[in-house]
Amino acid sequence: MINAPRHLLVALFLVFATPLHAADNAPIERGTAILDPSALRALDQGRLGLEAILAPTGSAVTPLTNRDLFALPSMAPVRKALDEEFARYVADHKAGRPADTIGVGESYDHQLFDRALFDAPDARFILSGIVNRMDRAYVDAAHCGEIRLLYRMARIGAARIGELDASPRLPMTLNVVLKAKGDHAVDAGGAPVDCAEVAKRWLAAGELTLTGDELAAKLMAKDGPLDLIAPENIDRIETNLQIAHVAKSAAREFRTDYLMKVFDLDASSATYKEVVLENQIDRDRLLSDANFARDFKAWLLEPANFEALDRGTILIPDQFLRKGIVAPTPTGFAPSEMQPAFGLVEGEDKTDHPIFSESDVVTALQKEAERGVTLQNIRSAAGFERRLNDMSCGGCHQTRGIGGFHFPGVDWMAAK
Repeated sequence: MINAPRHLLVALFLVFATPLHAADNAPIERGTAILDPSALRALDQGRLGLEAILAPTGSAVTPLTNRDLFALPSMAPVRKALDEEFARYVADHKAGRPADTIGVGESYDHQLFDRALFDAPDARFILSGIVNRMDRAYVDAAHCGEIRLLYRMARIGAARIGELDASPRLPMTLNVVLKAKGDHAVDAGGAPVDCAEVAKRWLAAGELTLTGDELAAKLMAKDGPLDLIAPENIDRIETNLQIAHVAKSAAREFRTDYLMKVFDLDASSATYKEVVLENQIDRDRLLSDANFARDFKAWLLEPANFEALDRGTILIPDQFLRKGIVAPTPTGFAPSEMQPAFGLVEGEDKTDHPIFSESDVVTALQKEAERGVTLQNIRSAAGFERRLNDMSCGGCHQTRGIGGFHFPGVDWMAAK
C-alpha cells in the first residue's frame, strides 16, 4: 500500500509482466502487472479464485459470494473492524449536522457505501489484476518481496443488455498480499527456488504473446510465475472501499472518502487480525501527546532513518502508526484531513504546535551532507513534509500512486 521506492535493491527485481492486448489501451510499463482480461477470468474461475485462496480446504462454495466470504471464521475480525470504522465515520460526520445528511442512497448529502453488500448473495470479489512487487524485497528479502492478487467487488447474475451498460463493479477492493516465494518452494525437478529463479519466471512471462486460457495455463504451469502462488504464502489482506461520496452541488464540492485497512494472517488462530498500516503515522496522537511526538521526532531525524525516508525504503516502527485511514479525494482539504504529515511542519502548519521546525529539517540535511550522502527527494522542509505524507497509505492514495493496491484493474465482466 505504499509507493514503489525510487531505489530498487536489485536490478533483477525490475521484472516483466503480461502486456495489455486491448487495442484501445496503451501497454502498461513492463514489470508491473498481469492484466489480460480473458486470462484473469480463467484464473478467477480456477486456482486464483477467491475461494481457492482464502478457503482452500473446500469448505467454501464456488464462487464465494460476499455472504459466504464474510461468514468464514477467518474473516470475522475483518467484518467487525469494518463495522466499527463505519460507526466511527457516521458518528464523526453527524456531529453538528442534521441527522439526515448521511446514509445509504442518493437522498443523502454523504452517500454511504451500503454495508448490506457484505451479506449479499449476489455480490462477490473477482480477480481484476495481479501485481508483482518483488521490489519490496527490502521488507522481506527471504521471500523475494510480494505478489498481490487484486479482487474487485462486483454484482453477479445481473442481466446485461448492451455494450453501454454500467459496469457491475462496486467501489471496494480486497488485496491478497502473498510472499513471492514460499518457505519450501521447489522447481519441477525438486530443487529449491531462489529469488533469481522467481524473477526469471516473470521475465519470461513478459515475453509471452498468448492470451486467455492459454496465457492462464502458461502462467500457472510448473515453470510459470504463478505456480509459486499458494494460500500458504498469504501474508495479509488489505481492504480499500469508498466509504462515502458527496456529489457536487451549489452548496458543496465533490468529494469521495476512501477507507483503507490491513489485516495480517494470524497463524495461531487462522484469522485475519487488524494491524497498523505501513508508514501511516498516528497524526492525531502526535499533536496531542508531547512525549509521543518527541520520541517520533528523535527517531525520524536519525541520519539512517532520514536517508531511508528519502530513498523510499523507510519502515516506521509500529508504535508510531495507526489502524485504518480515511483518505479524501480530491486533495486540497484542511491539514487535519491530510495524512499523515501536513500540519506537522513549521511554515506549512495549521496547528498551534508543529512537530518539526524548519531548522530541524535543515540540521538533518546538514548531517546527511556531512556523511557524504546525496539525497534525491528531500531538499527542504516542504520536501520533507511532502515525502513523509506520500510514503503513507493515505498520502499515496491522495497522489493516485499505483502501489499495487489502488489500481483500477481489469473489468472483464463488462460487455466491452
